[in-house]
Amino acid sequence: IIDLIDDADESATNIFENLMTVIKKSGLPFNGLTSIGADNTNVNMGNNHSIYKLFNNEIENLFKGKLS
Repeated sequence: IIDLIDDADESATNIFENLMTVIKKSGLPFNGLTSIGADNTNVNMGNNHSIYKLFNNEIENLFKGKLS
């Protein structure tokens, strides 16, 4: 665990922004991210506007790991 965030706004955009902040704050190389895994809800892994899509816009060929 890198960080815990308490945030009532569970939109894809807000979660993505929080994740980006944590990644940058921790000093992890963003370009080293190769996969994202989360439960299968639309906000996490949906095809239109999801956390996965927001990351995939930044990182080509990002692997989508689905937890069922």
